[in-house]
Amino acid sequence: ALTNNNRLVPYKAAKIPIRDDEITVLTRGGKRLRSYSLYDVFKGLIKPERLDRIHEQVTQEGLQAVGWGDVTDVLHVNTLEVMRGATPFGRTGQVLLAVRYLDLVALLDIKRKEVLWSWGPGELEWPHNPSVLDNGNLLIFDNGSRRKWSRVVELDPKKKEVVWSYSPAKGEPRFFSDTRGSAQVLPGGTVLITESDRGRIFEVTREGKLVWEWWNPELVAGKKEGTTERRLIYRAARYREGEISLPPGTEPPPARPGSPAPG
Repeated sequence: ALTNNNRLVPYKAAKIPIRDDEITVLTRGGKRLRSYSLYDVFKGLIKPERLDRIHEQVTQEGLQAVGWGDVTDVLHVNTLEVMRGATPFGRTGQVLLAVRYLDLVALLDIKRKEVLWSWGPGELEWPHNPSVLDNGNLLIFDNGSRRKWSRVVELDPKKKEVVWSYSPAKGEPRFFSDTRGSAQVLPGGTVLITESDRGRIFEVTREGKLVWEWWNPELVAGKKEGTTERRLIYRAARYREGEISLPPGTEPPPARPGSPAPG
């Protein structure tokens, strides 16, 4: 599981507060066995100006004034996938991570605290939800938080080359989720995308054709007074029949008219 821990770390002859993201190993019964610090693994990749900002605030205003808010969130690891069995990318027990504020996707050996593979700076902007495909490639939701439009990319991790990407062509309406977001390759080859911040789920072909979409009908008050926004969708995934099981004695709800068929 991904967890975090507030801690003080040495920096420029002082101690500054940071939010240390951790990988925590639990028993099946929920007992905590051990945790691995991700700050200790990635601290060399954090831009000095990010730590300088915390140091300056601590120096000028004191530790209590800085607190443990967004300013101390220097990594923001948002995805953890544990490798299972033999795959073309990664071995059992290694972990695939997305580190939002480093624009990074990385494969990590947690016991050795060693980064085995990484990619993203200069290519990705605050990525989410990397996953390993059957062919060994990676599918990544690239939020594009600075450029203000998102895309989904399929990466050949050995060559570190983007072999496929989806974002509407220039001049067409773009999709954008500043936070969250996910993508899933479906059995037929199409890609299911969650545009989280706008409350939208949609499916596209590899040629970029929109084949299905759904907008969350729930509306909430917008950031500006008198406006409304769709309630966000954190993440969506499609399951085939037989991939999930229901508690004993329960039955799936009947499909609504117009609902997409499973698959």
